[in-house]
Amino acid sequence: MPGPLGDLVRDTASLHRFIASISKRRQPEKTHRSATEEFLSYIQHLSENAHRYLQDLTNSANTPPGDPDLAYFDRQGLSSIREFWSDLHEFVGPAEDADTLSIPVALIEHLEERVSKLPGLKGSRLVISHTSELNYVEYPRSDLRFHAHAYDSIVTNGPSFPSKMALIAMPYSQDSVLFLNLVICHELGHFVFEERDLEHKLAPAIDDALKELDDYAAMTEPDLSWCRERLRYWSEEVYCDRFAIGLMGPAYSFAYI
Repeated sequence: MPGPLGDLVRDTASLHRFIASISKRRQPEKTHRSATEEFLSYIQHLSENAHRYLQDLTNSANTPPGDPDLAYFDRQGLSSIREFWSDLHEFVGPAEDADTLSIPVALIEHLEERVSKLPGLKGSRLVISHTSELNYVEYPRSDLRFHAHAYDSIVTNGPSFPSKMALIAMPYSQDSVLFLNLVICHELGHFVFEERDLEHKLAPAIDDALKELDDYAAMTEPDLSWCRERLRYWSEEVYCDRFAIGLMGPAYSFAYI
């Protein structure tokens, strides 16, 4: 089938294989925490819904008379679908690797319990994934939300990303290291900072602080934007350290010794 319809069928088949490679459970015998199982189940249901959409698209292209113009626009939509699944690819395998024997389960469950007591954060869950980097990372939900919005406008009736779910990566080699794993508290602070929309709430205070500078009137907009970003960044980092101390007490300081 030459032309746009043939290109659509080819791209759909390629995307089908790509999604299947991500959503396939590679080690079903592993035991995971309920939050991780919920996340992996979300991926599975999202995959099934995507496959139904792609199959319908293929059937439509193969049913005469196909519309080459519509096929062109459908191919553009496949790019948004692939982009979202490319984002998810970063989490699925590493989350599956982080079974209950390779993460500090007692610490994680304690942190979930503490965070869930905060206003507006009841039911918060923590999904730990592994990373080869010697660093702890919290993955902001904002990027996922942005791509998920475009995705949902194309592949409708799919499952929504689980609410109040933090995605945090820890070095795979540090599963039994107590004090270094307390850095997870800091990364949880980033999750709370985003969930409570503190960046938006801090914006007026940041602008007011800049206006106190002697050279404020002479500063260019690029300079002001740089200053706003630096203040926003360090405000969040200080908040996360204060949050971690409030969550775990002085023991958190040992993570940096």
